[in-house]
Amino acid sequence: MFTLHDVTRQMDTRLAMGKRYFPAALTKQMLARSRPQVHERWAADDMISVADAATVVGAVPQEMRRWIAKGYCIGVKGPHASVRLPCWQFAPEVWPWVRELSRALGTTSGWAILGFLETPAGALDGRTPREALESGNPARVLQVACYQD
Repeated sequence: MFTLHDVTRQMDTRLAMGKRYFPAALTKQMLARSRPQVHERWAADDMISVADAATVVGAVPQEMRRWIAKGYCIGVKGPHASVRLPCWQFAPEVWPWVRELSRALGTTSGWAILGFLETPAGALDGRTPREALESGNPARVLQVACYQD
C-alpha cells in the first residue's frame, strides 16, 4: 500500500534536487495505488445515493446535483462517475456548515471537503472537523478550514 510517508519522502527527495513537480508517470502511480481506498470510502455504509439524499432533504435528484456542483453539499464521484453522499452531512449539527466549509476551503470538490472533515487536526485537539462540528464547535472548524492549503 502507498503511504503518506512514501509520498512525503518522494516529495522531499524531488524538492532537494530542485524539482518542483512530479512527473506524470509518478502521479499516475500514486493515483493507481490509492484507488482501492477511494473505492472503499465511496462504497462505505454511511454513503447514500443522490436519490436517497434528495429524499432526506425533500429535494429532487437534479437539485441535489446542482447543490453538489456548487459545494452546498458533499458528493463524491466513484466508479462510472456515479455520485454518493455521506449521510451524516445532513445532521443538524453539520448541514448548516457544509456550504461555509466549501467556501472556506475554496473548493467544491466533494473528495477535498470529505477529506478535510475526516482528517484529525492538531488545531482541533486531534479531533476531526466532523467530530468538532458534531460537538457544537463550527466556528473553530471554519477557522481551521480558512487556513488549509
